[in-house]
Amino acid sequence: MKILFIHDNEGVILSQQSGHPAPRLPVGVPYIYEEIPEGKRVTGVDVSVTPCKLILEDIPSSEIDQLKQTVADLTEIVLSGGI
Repeated sequence: MKILFIHDNEGVILSQQSGHPAPRLPVGVPYIYEEIPEGKRVTGVDVSVTPCKLILEDIPSSEIDQLKQTVADLTEIVLSGGI
C-alpha cells in the first residue's frame, strides 16, 4: 500500500496518510507518495537530492524473533551431533 508523507524543507515528516480511497495529494507543500518495502521503516526525508527521497532503515527484529533464531540454531547444532 502506498503511503503519503508530507514533509518540511528540512526533511522532517509532518504527516503520513494511507488508506482507501487513496489520500488526496497536496498542492503547494512538499510530499512523497510511495510504497514502503517489507521490513523497512521511514526515518525522514533526504532533501539534498532532487526529487526528495525517503530515508529507510531496517526494522530491528524483536526479542522473540531473536530467541526463536537462537533456539533454531541450537537445535541444528544438537541434531548434527555438535554438542
